[in-house]
Amino acid sequence: MESIRIKQTVTPEGINIPFNKVRKFKGEQVEIIISNIGDVKPAKIARSSSLKKNLKEILEQYKDVKPFKNIDPLEWEREIRNEW
Repeated sequence: MESIRIKQTVTPEGINIPFNKVRKFKGEQVEIIISNIGDVKPAKIARSSSLKKNLKEILEQYKDVKPFKNIDPLEWEREIRNEW
């Protein structure tokens, strides 16, 4: 079973199901379930800009951290492929 999630606000005109999201199901029988997602409010633009600012500040604090510096990429890939 494969599923996708489409979050939409129900308007007086109804809801719009974008074809590009559901095209892989063309010709198949599907079940559509509509559920209330509760008190989730759409994000405001001002909030996303402060989020960008917060992320920028955090990334700036840790710019010198190199978590993968001791990992040899070729050795890592050989080890991963060896599991098969």
